Amino acid sequence: MRELSAAIQGSACPSPFEPSGGCVALSRCAPRANSPSWNSKPTTEPVTPAQAGVQSARESLWIRETSQSPGWIPAFAGMTRLDSRLRGNDERCLSLRTAKRRMAMGVVAVLCVSLSGGCMSLGGWVNDYSAAEQRQKDTGMPILVFYKNHLDPVSGRMHEMLREGAVDAAISKQMVRCVLVTDYDPDRAFVAQYGVDRAPALTIIHPDGTYHTHVGPMQESDALAFIENAKPPGQAPTVNPYIPRPIDTHWLNNLDAATQEAAKSGKPVLVVFKWWVGRDDWRISEYFDAPEVNRLVAGWVFCRMDRDFAPTRRHMASFGLRQTPAVVVLHPDGTYHSLEGLVSLDDFVRFLQSAKPPGKPRSTS
Repeated sequence: MRELSAAIQGSACPSPFEPSGGCVALSRCAPRANSPSWNSKPTTEPVTPAQAGVQSARESLWIRETSQSPGWIPAFAGMTRLDSRLRGNDERCLSLRTAKRRMAMGVVAVLCVSLSGGCMSLGGWVNDYSAAEQRQKDTGMPILVFYKNHLDPVSGRMHEMLREGAVDAAISKQMVRCVLVTDYDPDRAFVAQYGVDRAPALTIIHPDGTYHTHVGPMQESDALAFIENAKPPGQAPTVNPYIPRPIDTHWLNNLDAATQEAAKSGKPVLVVFKWWVGRDDWRISEYFDAPEVNRLVAGWVFCRMDRDFAPTRRHMASFGLRQTPAVVVLHPDGTYHSLEGLVSLDDFVRFLQSAKPPGKPRSTS
């Protein structure tokens, strides 16, 4: 501030403290060669075109502010606002670059997860019980499930113990290792089948479906003894059929192709007739994400057709359908059960449960 006042007093223009007002043109207010100036740079430092543009903008703002208000305080305030805007632009540019880098890192992480089979691999551990069950099916090895609380230091130390030293050597080649967490509802429901109600807990699930469980903290010697003594058969779990599990809903869009595929497997065809802009049509499609629906239609052949096409409308007529959404369960014997219109999830589950062959014969006209 003192430098700014000195620069103004040393210039050829009237004093900014005079009631007559400030200077009107900055070009007439050139400071003396030996006076400090807030908007000057040493002559030995090169000035880039971008810096020259900023300098010009500051000078223009100084002229505009001082020509419209008495004194140098409004001018200094205008210069401060411009500096803030310039700094804000720099910060926004840095933030944008940082966001782009983080987005790229996120895309790489997602690709890595996708290529690893759909679940996150944590040094040989998986964090998805469905992936662990699939690995057990492929290898015939038991599953070791460690149930932990992210905010509990005891769980953290126990997890480190399981991943190091003698315990890691004992389980790394003989077991499918899976870590589940307390803050995820499906994980809590899954471990509850095996008598686990709190963390930390260690469970060994054998290929025959029985299990051994220890709830509470463990030292290395305790964990080694538990693993050594947990031989099948163990206890039978309390199976919860409503635990979410992935289902391969590969949707075909040709009923003839779906019927041919179902004939090879002997499974029913689940046909969904929809309209692409219908709100109810999309709502009934969401029912297939529900665990109770997944359990009933696992292994079926799925076909989804839009009523905008003439062949779809002919297929709808063969099932006696006039509107969408509509769902048809087509059995291998050629009979079917149908549901027309939007219903609640509970009614949809009841429909699937009751759709047992034989059903109604399909019209061929």
